[in-house]
Amino acid sequence: MAHRQILVTVGLALVGMIGLATPQAALAQAAYPSKARAYNLEFARAMDECVGPIVTVLNPGSIGGCIQANSVTDSAIGMSKARLKAYSSKKGVKMLFTAKGITPVSSKVALQITLRTSNTLGTPPGSKTYEDTTIVCGTTPGACGRYFPASSTGDIRVKQNLDQCLISNSLPASLATGNVQFLETVLINCDTGAVLGVPGIVK
Repeated sequence: MAHRQILVTVGLALVGMIGLATPQAALAQAAYPSKARAYNLEFARAMDECVGPIVTVLNPGSIGGCIQANSVTDSAIGMSKARLKAYSSKKGVKMLFTAKGITPVSSKVALQITLRTSNTLGTPPGSKTYEDTTIVCGTTPGACGRYFPASSTGDIRVKQNLDQCLISNSLPASLATGNVQFLETVLINCDTGAVLGVPGIVK
């Protein structure tokens, strides 16, 4: 009886090992969309999360409210509006970033993007999804890597290829090809790393 129990235990262990060794190719895979040519967003101001003290409550739902704070998020840079358009072209994925009302005009605004890319390039054959990567895009070297300098009137208007930003972050340009997910896109203060803009609406 003891021998039988040992054999059953060993058998279950082997089944578990076989399950762990299942090749990636055997996993379920969804097809890429046939078209996703452009990604457009505007930025709202980044605010600290409300963690207390609660000063008011909205109902229904008992939603607590705190005094607005920008201790974790940026409070040094002002902006009246900012927009990003990323689009597919014959020369790769281009990004057009525009901003107005940047104060002070010496501010160093950078674009921070977290990507998750799937493509069929390289080996083994078939679609591979790569580890999430966070990059900082800009044209001028700074403490955060690179940033977009504002003009004397507080405006920014610049085009940059996504593959160029990847390369400047010491990452392969191939991550700009295939099914490219923009998991998170924020504006940061390059001097401090604090987030100042997040996708959203101001109404």
